Amino acid sequence: MIQKISFEEDLELKRFAATPKEKKPRFDWSTVLGDNRLHRPEIKIDADGSERDFDLAEIADTIGNALTDLLLSRQEDEIFTEVNRKFVGSVAESVGEVLAKQIEQGRALKLSTHDIHLLIEKALIENDAHDVARSLMFGRIKSSSK
Repeated sequence: MIQKISFEEDLELKRFAATPKEKKPRFDWSTVLGDNRLHRPEIKIDADGSERDFDLAEIADTIGNALTDLLLSRQEDEIFTEVNRKFVGSVAESVGEVLAKQIEQGRALKLSTHDIHLLIEKALIENDAHDVARSLMFGRIKSSSK
């Protein structure tokens, strides 16, 4: 369900997205994957000029951090709940499935962090989590302006 966000809520979300990580509670969202941690060396991530192997745990952390910012902006205390952990795991696995299909088709993948964020945003929108996608976008804008 699409939820309308007021101007004030939008400003509050931007404020939380711009808050340094060390000033916000952080959770180990990578644990939501359990043993289902897609680690594919044939998928490379190019970040700031260095290349590393793809790790689905990073995707879960990115989604979880965007969700955390959103919930903090709404002044919610219950963040690392079972429902939220399942949601983060499900969306992260959706991203992993898209990339796994590309590999199965014989494609070698080298993605930028921007490409990864776009894949995550697409998966969030497909899961009707537009507000979390918006939170991720604000965080991405903050990171790119540094």
